[in-house]
Amino acid sequence: MDYKAEAERCYSVITDLLGEEKDWGPVFKSSKDHVVHRKESEHFSGYVYKCAYTVEISLDDLLDLTLPRCMGGHIEDVDSMVKEIQCLEQVSEVPQISIIRGVSNPVVMGLISSREFIDICYVKRFEENNNKVAVITSGVEYDVPLTPKLVRAKRYPSGFIVNVVEQGDKQVLEIKQIEQRDFSGSVPSSVVEKFITSELCNQATTYKKSLKKLEKIRNK
Repeated sequence: MDYKAEAERCYSVITDLLGEEKDWGPVFKSSKDHVVHRKESEHFSGYVYKCAYTVEISLDDLLDLTLPRCMGGHIEDVDSMVKEIQCLEQVSEVPQISIIRGVSNPVVMGLISSREFIDICYVKRFEENNNKVAVITSGVEYDVPLTPKLVRAKRYPSGFIVNVVEQGDKQVLEIKQIEQRDFSGSVPSSVVEKFITSELCNQATTYKKSLKKLEKIRNK
């Protein structure tokens, strides 16, 4: 597979989903700084979610919080939902593209057990705008055996596009995010919906809590 072409294809899917011409209907869920829409996914029998929000952290901090160690981040160290991440292949350094195997911890009091994902992860930077970055993740075919006692789930084109913007006398991150995950197994759709929408509506708060963990790591 041409992984660079696949990474760009996934990015195009995200930009298309975030396009203003897309009809997402009324707001599905919202919180203080987050607005979530959803609609049926074109890729599997579930929903794709769109979330827009702002968070007052730096762009470098955001990348540290969301990328694995093999791509320069610390998500394994700060995200309680991540059990482990393994880099299966570094496709490219510039742009950053890797094939990774991720295992999640159980969530929703164990109603969603640990899941295994095999994904392509793509960090897209923009020469014309240093204050804009896209981080795209999507399931990819890769020759890696199933891990016993783990459910192999699949992520369809997901990720976020972030811009640094001025808000009064400070800079904040304006993030537009797409999530579509097929957890497989026998998880009720209502449980998946509650988990994903709660996760998205609390994303900014989660980042700030994770940043405190990251600062302790940096100070060691």
